[in-house]
Amino acid sequence: MLLRTSLFLYLTAVALTKHRFTPNLYFTARQFEHDCLYYNVVEDFPDHENGWHGLSQIIPYCVRGETVGEVTIASPNIDNTYTFKELYQKQITSQQLYDWSAPVDLAEIYQLYIDNPYESLSNQTFNNCSYMWFGEFCQFRFEEDRSLSDIVKVSFLSKIVHTDHVLDVTNLTCYILLNCSIGPKPLCLDWRNICDGVTDCIDDNIDERSCVELEMNICDENEFQCQNGQCIPMEFLYNDRANPDCLDGSDEKGRFACDEDPSMRCEDRCGSIGFFPVHRLGFPFHCGDGVPNFIGSNTDCSNMRHALFYRTVFSKSNNILLTTECWLAMIHYLKVNRQTNIAENTSFPCYKINERCFQFIFNNCPALFVFPSLPALFGHVYLYYINKPSINVPFDQDSLARPAYVCYNEHLCPFLECSIKINGSTCCLFSELSEEYGWYNVIKDLANIFWACSVNGIDENHCKNDGFYHCEDSLKCIPHRRLADGIFDCLDETDEWSNSSCSINDNLRFCCSSEDICRSHFTRLDGVTDCLNDEDEEPPENLIKDKLVTFTKYVQRFYRD
Repeated sequence: MLLRTSLFLYLTAVALTKHRFTPNLYFTARQFEHDCLYYNVVEDFPDHENGWHGLSQIIPYCVRGETVGEVTIASPNIDNTYTFKELYQKQITSQQLYDWSAPVDLAEIYQLYIDNPYESLSNQTFNNCSYMWFGEFCQFRFEEDRSLSDIVKVSFLSKIVHTDHVLDVTNLTCYILLNCSIGPKPLCLDWRNICDGVTDCIDDNIDERSCVELEMNICDENEFQCQNGQCIPMEFLYNDRANPDCLDGSDEKGRFACDEDPSMRCEDRCGSIGFFPVHRLGFPFHCGDGVPNFIGSNTDCSNMRHALFYRTVFSKSNNILLTTECWLAMIHYLKVNRQTNIAENTSFPCYKINERCFQFIFNNCPALFVFPSLPALFGHVYLYYINKPSINVPFDQDSLARPAYVCYNEHLCPFLECSIKINGSTCCLFSELSEEYGWYNVIKDLANIFWACSVNGIDENHCKNDGFYHCEDSLKCIPHRRLADGIFDCLDETDEWSNSSCSINDNLRFCCSSEDICRSHFTRLDGVTDCLNDEDEEPPENLIKDKLVTFTKYVQRFYRD
């Protein structure tokens, strides 16, 4: 279970009114995750479909990062300090220490001393804290006059109610065990970014490099294979839609308001492409709270991680090669000023008037420039703009609404036969890849193309093995289980229309009666029509009889052909 840290934004040294809650910390002496509070999940967190059941779960909220020894013992919040010997002589019980907000570890050690009053423990001390303070050294207090349960609820609801100040009530999780940069601070890698099929590390696919084992994973006959390759016991499939067993949630059908839910079903959920199919809702941008946003979306994560990404990527400090005038004009022209938190300035020359912006860019920007200076997609895709006509690229007022060139890592995308070189990178004319205009449309369309790049270590060598499908338009190979699963893995989308999908040993696949394609069960009842006659969106009870007849007819046709 992941340890949460955001709760301790509520621990402060500010004097407030009297409060009722007397917390007891756990693991005060542990080196890394220490000073933990236990929260018992209640059942009144939002259930968004009738029939869901609450769950009983204890969540530890712990302090990370600080060293325990850094806390000063000479705290002004300590009323009195007693040795175990003094407490024993006063006939104080361990339950009394617990009632006085003593750390659980300390109360347990004191009980050992009561049972066996060893001299070695007689000088162990207990700090009796001033009212409302708690902790081994009385270093914590809550700034709200609420119970821990109420504080957790308020923390999650504040992200929705106070959207302009959400970063003041939540922090962002960072995975630090990979040497990966996704940009300058505060941007960081979330654990959900690892092995999600999308490169996030700049100019290095280390977050996807060792994921080949997961892709090549083969489950036993009595196991169900999650969309992300994980194996779980077959009896866990569709057994509790409120609490999936697959990390990506693909063993259950349903949606969760994870931005309001602190339980493990949300905090330990990766929200991968398996549960939110690409080309249906989009390519996932992991918000870090169990609910993904989507690349190219102009909406924000509830915890503002998406907005933070845009603000950092488009900030002036990260685009230092452009003049302030050029930078501001591009922000307004591409209409990303809301996401970047750059206030609309009515005095700016091209405010809401693209004709003025066009002229402003023409006068203040270089002839060729990258914008933003950080990768726009997948850690290696850069966009270059021009403000003068060239041989290959026409230039008019609409030209700046789309990049002139798209540069990328040719080793990841060898199927793109582009020969233009800019600053040592391989580049394509944007017009050869897409016809879209506008920042968000451009990003979504390019994501469809560069998603086909192989980033997980599976290449043409794996295609020699049984169980793999070779994309005809590239060197990319995918496991057979990814055929007809609602996700376009190949650039030409042939993986979604291959009749090889019916030769896969998977009794959960669904045979469309109107075509020779056996769809992955992941496409059933997902709100998107896959079979020509919409039967994949029909409830199972309406299809049992027809499905048996259809399958018999399909087999007969297969052998007849």
